[in-house]
Amino acid sequence: VGVCLMSAGCVVCRPQSTAGRTALFLACLNGHEHVANFLLEKGAFLGTYDKQCSDELMVAACRGHMGVVRLILRRAPAIGWEDDGPHPALPEAVTRDQPEMLKLLITESRIEWTPDIRDPLLEGAVKRRHWRCQQVIEVGQTGLIQGVIGR
Repeated sequence: VGVCLMSAGCVVCRPQSTAGRTALFLACLNGHEHVANFLLEKGAFLGTYDKQCSDELMVAACRGHMGVVRLILRRAPAIGWEDDGPHPALPEAVTRDQPEMLKLLITESRIEWTPDIRDPLLEGAVKRRHWRCQQVIEVGQTGLIQGVIGR
């Protein structure tokens, strides 16, 4: 584990780097699902933000680390929701044209799929001509869970 953490750029003996990145954050950033799982089992805390105001879910989602995102959402499904709306990883998945990540974020998190959530995402997908993301958004949470379009 120490070698994997060091390869992720983490100094193992320090709980948090100067950039605000914990060992768990770095494992998520670099897609080390097994390391992230190990750290969570040992009591690592989810919800650390780096200097760019990104948390573990955001960096894993932006980098396309599906396994890490799934792990985070299964450990803490409420992390997909913030006080003022959905987690920023949702619109970021639309911006980056990541329909598979968008499906995962919608189906695995405890997001209440309302027009307030859906409409801005749909508008962003249409504006950017990201048709696959548009399809995911139009089908919505219930359709994805029921398998209307493939996972």
